[in-house]
Amino acid sequence: MAIASRAISFNADTTNGLSAFKVYCILFIAFLLETELGRIAGFRAELLLSVLVSVFYIVGVAYSTNFRITVVTTLLTVPALLYFGFLLSSAIWSVAPIQSFLYGALFCLFILTCTIGPAVPLKYVAINTIKAIAMICVLSWVFYAVAGGAALSDKDVAWRLKGIMAHEQRLALFCGIGIILSYFYRLQLSRTTILFSLAIFVITLLATQARAFTIFVILVIGVINVVESKGFKKLISVMILAVAAIGFYGVSSTVADKFSRGANDQTLSGRTTIWEHTLYRSQERPYFGFGFGSFLEEGVANQIFQSYSPPHAHNTFVHSLFETGKIGTLLLIVWMLSLANTSSANRLASYLIFFSVLCGMMGIIFGSKMTGTALLVVFIISSACTIVKKNELSK
Repeated sequence: MAIASRAISFNADTTNGLSAFKVYCILFIAFLLETELGRIAGFRAELLLSVLVSVFYIVGVAYSTNFRITVVTTLLTVPALLYFGFLLSSAIWSVAPIQSFLYGALFCLFILTCTIGPAVPLKYVAINTIKAIAMICVLSWVFYAVAGGAALSDKDVAWRLKGIMAHEQRLALFCGIGIILSYFYRLQLSRTTILFSLAIFVITLLATQARAFTIFVILVIGVINVVESKGFKKLISVMILAVAAIGFYGVSSTVADKFSRGANDQTLSGRTTIWEHTLYRSQERPYFGFGFGSFLEEGVANQIFQSYSPPHAHNTFVHSLFETGKIGTLLLIVWMLSLANTSSANRLASYLIFFSVLCGMMGIIFGSKMTGTALLVVFIISSACTIVKKNELSK
């Protein structure tokens, strides 16, 4: 099998059947990763299906290109390779070696799937991602209308929509990405498309009651406004953002009361307790951690946490510190920063990584609990890598 490296080689406003095949497969994988379909022979069904779709895509690309597979090499940077290598190597010292190797291999497989095959125009990826997330939102509301309580969170006293996703926060993250993409491309898409997309995303995001994620989305939109504006408009954008921040601070107590969840607010819905236990246990293996994926192994988690065993650390970096120690967490941060700096021709990559970092402080984005959000972010960035100014192409 011949593998050809390629970072750029297409017209950004065109696409073909193979590109569409890639987009649909990756969007479907991202959706599957955020569902809950039970278990098959002890393994998560949605994870097995995601692997099958990924392998199906790679085989399809190999067959359609006569086994000359192209790779977007700009994503395979030194930080990426070091981080991937560390994840796989953690099986050597892991408390659950097989678990660590399998989750490390799956993480690498899903991320590498984004780099394999044709370079897809960023705008084409963005438009189809917006459509896919809008469809998920619509289906979530339809599911609520049909199934009622089955579409709501079963772990909270408040009314929170999770729709067809496994958790309301996963739906909120998808809505956040949809809002960012829609706003970023608001001048390049039809007014009807933008208005409908933003409306369904905002309404669904509010219905999830993911308070922190909602604030993060607003913050990212504010940053986009400031950075993308020029001259007097930039000054106005900065002033609007400052006034909005002051205004929000002024009504924060009222807003907090409106969306209060009682005693859960004092511990950020139990997060502070989880962080405290996880950080305490992380001190036992400060540099290399317990092994990638060890937090997700129920038997191992019960043994490590004894009477207290959360499903994950509810923080990307605390979770990483537990599983891969200070070294692995540092490699993760460096890799994420390299992703943000990968595309010099499009700042969308930086905005998405900024959003991922913010949300990562309250949940899992990148890590052994592979998320559709991480896959979407990497896929969009891989497409942004292929955008180069005309004067660069002519050199």
